[in-house]
Amino acid sequence: NQGTVLTANEVVWYQKDNFLKAIGNVILTTTDGTKITAEEMEYDGVTQRGIARKNVVLTDPKQTIKTETLYYDRIPNTAYFNTGGTIADSSGNIMYTKSATYYVNSKDIDFVGQSTIESKDYTIVSDKIKTNQVTQFSQFFGPTTIRNNANPRNYVYTELGDYSAATGVSHLNKNSRIHYNGKVLTGDKLEYHRNTGFGKGTGNVILNDPQENRYIKGGY
Repeated sequence: NQGTVLTANEVVWYQKDNFLKAIGNVILTTTDGTKITAEEMEYDGVTQRGIARKNVVLTDPKQTIKTETLYYDRIPNTAYFNTGGTIADSSGNIMYTKSATYYVNSKDIDFVGQSTIESKDYTIVSDKIKTNQVTQFSQFFGPTTIRNNANPRNYVYTELGDYSAATGVSHLNKNSRIHYNGKVLTGDKLEYHRNTGFGKGTGNVILNDPQENRYIKGGY
C-alpha cells in the first residue's frame, strides 16, 4: 500500500475487504525506512491500520521499540502499545514503560504511566513524559526524579518541568527541589545544570546546607 512491503511465511488476503493477515516471520517495511517485525500481523488497507503481535520489534534510524502487541496507524504514522515495552535510542538510552505512543514523523514519544529512562549518566523516573528523539528534549507532567547514576544522592525532583539530555539543563516549575552534595535548593522555579552542578532558583528560594549549618531564604 503506497510503497509499503509486507512479507511472511503465510499471508491471507481478503481482496473484497482489502484486509490481510500474515503469520510467521512477518516483516512490514514502509517507504520512510520504518520496519516492524512480528510473529503475527493484521493490516486493514482501507483504514491503513495494523496490529502486530508476539515478539514485536519496530526499528527506524532513531530507535528500536520492543513489545508484545503494537498498533500501527499509517495515516498519522503513529505506533502505540499498552502492554509494556522498551525503547532503545541511537544514543544508548533505554526507556521502560507500560504505555507509549510513538510519532514516527516528528520522533516524539508520549509515555503514560510510570516510566523510566536510563542513560549512562542519569536515570529519569516519571509518571508522564513526552520526549523527542532528535532534540533529546523531555517534558515532565507529574512526579519526576532525575538521578545521577555516579552519585545517586544527587538528584532533582519536580512535578512539572523539562530536561535537555544534550545540554544537561533542567527547568523545574512545580514543587521542585535540587539535591546536590548534601545541599537542598527549593523554590517556585529552579534551573539545574547537570554538568557543572550549578543551580539557581526564583521565588521563595530556600537553600538548606546542614553540613555547613547554613539556611538561606530569599527571592533569588
